[in-house]
Amino acid sequence: MKKGLLALGAIGLIALASVYVIIPDQLVVSKIILLHCNVNPADKFLSAAGYWAKWWPASGTHVQGHPDTLHDTFVYGDIRYQLTKRYQRKVDISIQAHGLEIASALSLFPLINLDSTLLEWRFDVHSSLNPWTRLRQYQQAKDIKNNMTGVTDTLRTFLEKMDNTYGIRIQDGGTTDSLLVTTSTTLPNYPGTADIYSLVEKIRLFLISHGAGETGSPMVNITAMPQGRFQIQVALPTNKSIPDQGTFHFRKLINGKYLEAEVQGGPGTVNAGFDAMSQYISDYRRTIMAIPFQSLITDRSREPDSNKWVTKLYYPIY
Repeated sequence: MKKGLLALGAIGLIALASVYVIIPDQLVVSKIILLHCNVNPADKFLSAAGYWAKWWPASGTHVQGHPDTLHDTFVYGDIRYQLTKRYQRKVDISIQAHGLEIASALSLFPLINLDSTLLEWRFDVHSSLNPWTRLRQYQQAKDIKNNMTGVTDTLRTFLEKMDNTYGIRIQDGGTTDSLLVTTSTTLPNYPGTADIYSLVEKIRLFLISHGAGETGSPMVNITAMPQGRFQIQVALPTNKSIPDQGTFHFRKLINGKYLEAEVQGGPGTVNAGFDAMSQYISDYRRTIMAIPFQSLITDRSREPDSNKWVTKLYYPIY
């Protein structure tokens, strides 16, 4: 009987001792994931004010203040996450769970491949000397990490969709039109539909007078000039070479690489699309070869609703 009790006591002591062996004095919980996303848009959605609410899990909630406030609080499951400080490529987050408040840091690390980023979300917990408390802390840390996994999985899904990070789908492409006739003018105000199609019609008449055909949609570039003026250049693809005449110039479109995207909406949408493409070029260190242009897929002179305008955007690059 005594031997049995001694054996049980020994087993108990070994079990308690193993708690100190298995669970270290400092619990380090780290969630690391690979994002197929450039570090700059990832940083925007993590460290810039107002962006967490755009990707936070739908089953979670934003419970404090406005998304632009510093100490924003979000809830996922039964755990609260409060943003306490924002840096470039890092956010300090207070985790409130199981009656505890734990300081954590979510950091981004750029990789050699510009389309990849490493994300690490980490916190440390000092383990108690009491074995039962130590075990409880270990289980709590596991629960928090599992909850963090749900958050980071949602974040990864969001960031790996270009429509989310840049607002449009940008891809490498090109144009089949190579022969163009162009004309341009400078206006005291931003060009409207009537201004654009006035030049389009002039080119059409010029093509007809030279027995040439129109082979594609009008192409437009609008450039801001000093003193609030705007230069507008319009081109029409054609099926033959035509000598320059007056304000009409024959051009051969350079066969090269283009970034392209399609947007639907008015001038504001088009300009936002070009801004997104410029940011993409900067993020991925692409080199601009020539001025960008838009191809007017929808005949805006016939469709008064700008929300229905479809436009293809092109950026010539090396």
